[in-house]
Amino acid sequence: METYNNTIYLAFDLYGTLVLPPPQQAWHAQMGKHLHRIRSIAGQEALQQAITGFPLAPAVTEMRIPLDQARRLYLTARFESDEAFIELLASRFANAGPVSLKTLSSARAFADFTLSHTTLAPCTLELLHDLTEQGVVLQMVSDVSSSLSQIVQTTGICNWFPEPLFSWETGLLKGDGGAFGGLEDLHRRRQWFFVGDNWRSDVLGALAAGVMPILIDRTGKNPARQLIEDVSPLFVLCSADSSIQAHPLIRAKLSEILGVTAETIEAHPSAYLKILEKTAAIRFVGFDTIRIIDSLGELRNLSTR
Repeated sequence: METYNNTIYLAFDLYGTLVLPPPQQAWHAQMGKHLHRIRSIAGQEALQQAITGFPLAPAVTEMRIPLDQARRLYLTARFESDEAFIELLASRFANAGPVSLKTLSSARAFADFTLSHTTLAPCTLELLHDLTEQGVVLQMVSDVSSSLSQIVQTTGICNWFPEPLFSWETGLLKGDGGAFGGLEDLHRRRQWFFVGDNWRSDVLGALAAGVMPILIDRTGKNPARQLIEDVSPLFVLCSADSSIQAHPLIRAKLSEILGVTAETIEAHPSAYLKILEKTAAIRFVGFDTIRIIDSLGELRNLSTR
């Protein structure tokens, strides 16, 4: 890893990186009744969000509020209870409907189960200890609600992250790069690395902030792996016309960067590549610099290079 004054600066995502959520079989074995009920009344999308960090998703669906808008608010707002969040939603969305007590009960059950069955990823404590011994500066940047951020205390990793950057406290998410702004001396040094498991928020978000991402892909099936490995010519801006047309994820990101529609970029890819070459936005497509690792155990070797 590149260093600044012989120091490595390394930030981590929380869920899916340092800690792992309950496995699917545990959900089905112990929460089957709740799962069946929520699937039948709120649908599969709300259920999936409920078991992946947004336990109030079924309530949001019941209120007839867009899930994506509500989730963003859930991750970036301060509220004392589920009821307080429901009131906050009702104040923001004029046509919001009521929520049943059964749905709120399921939401609490999902949150409690997530907290009690989330576990440290293999090697987490050993890795953090080793990195500290090596003098690595550590930080945490996570899109997480107030209630689920408690896992930092219950797992004991708070000892390494006394002042984590949580979205519910900063009001900023990783996906647009804003959450990384709190990293110490980021804009002066730009030597931070960020370890995460999510392609959109952890990789694209880190790049948006000038932070070098390290993608952890434990299964070998993360779609980013193939994208990064197969489309490297795009990232050095070499004869990329067909590459842009072939990869909607890249086209969408370029659209966001340049402020034009994806269809416009697809129709005139060469012109927009020339624009990129002349702007600081080129760093967004520097994916040839992304590292992909299979486990946290690999980081020890990376940190000593």
